[in-house]
Amino acid sequence: MTRTALVAGASGLVGGHVVRLLLADTGYERVTTLGRRELPFTHKKLAHRVVDFERLTELADFPRVHDVFCCLGTTIRQAGSQDAFRKVDFTYVLALAHVALRYRASQFLLVTALGADPGSRVFYSRVKGEVEDAVKRLPFDGIHLFRPSFLIGQRGTGGGPAEPARLVGHGRETGQVPPHPGGDGRARHDTGRPRSGARRARVRV
Repeated sequence: MTRTALVAGASGLVGGHVVRLLLADTGYERVTTLGRRELPFTHKKLAHRVVDFERLTELADFPRVHDVFCCLGTTIRQAGSQDAFRKVDFTYVLALAHVALRYRASQFLLVTALGADPGSRVFYSRVKGEVEDAVKRLPFDGIHLFRPSFLIGQRGTGGGPAEPARLVGHGRETGQVPPHPGGDGRARHDTGRPRSGARRARVRV
């Protein structure tokens, strides 16, 4: 059975590579992306929608998909304040998860950060841990949490040239995301090593 996917944050480093890998994968028949600006590329399988994440829960005709890849994220420096950072990395992410669940998405795949911990004294890590906990409470069939350390690559370009679509999921090569990772629908992938954006995208897809 072919699957459908939605990617939020497709103009970022990881999100751009995730989109290109999904487009190259014959296991996915349609890929929808949500972003605040247009993408610098097109594809016959790709449907891009420019959205206002402030009003995401009001979005009409939200696409029905199997798998939602959430690559939303910023830094406190880029956002300009802790409140603005939290809005992107917590409020927007959780809003996307709730809307996806309402439209019956089966899986939610979220990239956070190494050291994510709701009890952390570090604001960045605490917010990442809080959003993980909030997402884990939602009744998706499967949830994947990815915790990269820092990512290497050119940012803000919507992804570089597509790499070979060797799809890696849940510790083995696979053509689709496993419906029940870890046996209970919850999986976490941690690494303390620097990763290229493309390599992290392969692990996520």
